[in-house]
Parts: sequence; structure tokens; C-alpha cells
Amino acid sequence: MKHYRVSRKKLSEFINKQLFSKDYSVANIDYDFLNRFDMYLKSEYSIHQNTAWNYHKHLKRVLNLAVSMEHINKNPYSKFKVKLEEAHRDFLTKVELRNLEFKNIDLDRLSVVRDIFIFACYTGLSYAGITNKNRTFF
Repeated sequence: MKHYRVSRKKLSEFINKQLFSKDYSVANIDYDFLNRFDMYLKSEYSIHQNTAWNYHKHLKRVLNLAVSMEHINKNPYSKFKVKLEEAHRDFLTKVELRNLEFKNIDLDRLSVVRDIFIFACYTGLSYAGITNKNRTFF
């Protein structure tokens, strides 16, 4: 739900800033709208293709629901394609991880963040999952 809320917020900002409207009918969403939304995301927020793809993924699902509920006849994403680019991520080496693990950090707050990150590296848990307010690992 969090991701859909963020996507809705970005879409609302786009409609306000680019279309000068507070609301926009789902029936009016077309190829041009999607293209302008894509360009808005990339220019306003300096996001990369894969991040834009995620926003489009959420909107596409909502539009598929609109088709199912017969609010629109077809999804405009049938013509507008957003490609997911292959991501290349660099990983820490064992030496880099060890250096970070034994690095002396004077600020307690940063020391705790470092410890949580190291814990995440060794367990495979996400940093967000570990620091989730509903769970307390630390």
C-alpha cells in the first residue's frame, strides 16, 4: 500500500503542476498523458528508468482494474510501453565489509546504523525490515 500511496501522490502532483487541475478523469488518460507523466517523473525527480517503471506499474494495475470495472474500454498501456532496464549493482567485497565492520565511529547514532547494516549483510535481511517500527531487533 505504501508504494501505491507514493505513486498516487506523484500522479496527483503531476496532474496539479502539469495539467493545472485537481482531478482528472480516468477516461481521459491516453498515450500522451502517460508519456507526459513519464517525462515529468524523470525531469522533476531525476529518477531512473526502473524507478519510473515502478510508478507506471502501479498506474497500469489501477487502469486494468478500471477496465475490469468497465470504467474504460481499454488500458492505454496497451500502446505505451515502459521498459525495465537491467540493473548492475556493485557488491561489497569481504575486505570492504570487514573494514566497515571494524571501523571506529565516534557518533553513537552512526555506529548503530553501521551495526544494523552489518547485521543485514550477514543475515540477508533488508535494512528497512530490520528497522521496522513494528519489530525491534535493536
